Amino acid sequence: MEKNKIWKICICGVIKKGDKYLIVKRKSDDLNKAGFWEFPSGKVDFGESLNEALSRELLEEIGNSFSEKETKLIGTSEYTIEKEDNVRYTVQINYLIEIDETPEIKLSEEHVAFEWVDKEDERLDDFLKEIIKNIE
Repeated sequence: MEKNKIWKICICGVIKKGDKYLIVKRKSDDLNKAGFWEFPSGKVDFGESLNEALSRELLEEIGNSFSEKETKLIGTSEYTIEKEDNVRYTVQINYLIEIDETPEIKLSEEHVAFEWVDKEDERLDDFLKEIIKNIE
């Protein structure tokens, strides 16, 4: 049986304050990434501009959005997730948001924790470290 093939575009906001990066942790019962630490991110809805998607996702996930002037495109990442019945290929468009003041964080129901971490933190997997490498 051939698996369904799913193509997805995601947007990611890498929020940096000094030498620290904001990461958020998914709930332990999340269907796709249970307990996974990540940068705030999510899918781009059909017809939505990248800036609209970034603003919406950040507002949904951390309770804050940032102006287009505060964001800088830093590149793309791609990954594949294979499940029993489908294969999902995702292109992720990454934006850097450098801030001076720590914003109030209001997590979505998808996440249970957040942390400000440096680039050596053990919670950062190779995927996140590669994004940081492209910034520095």
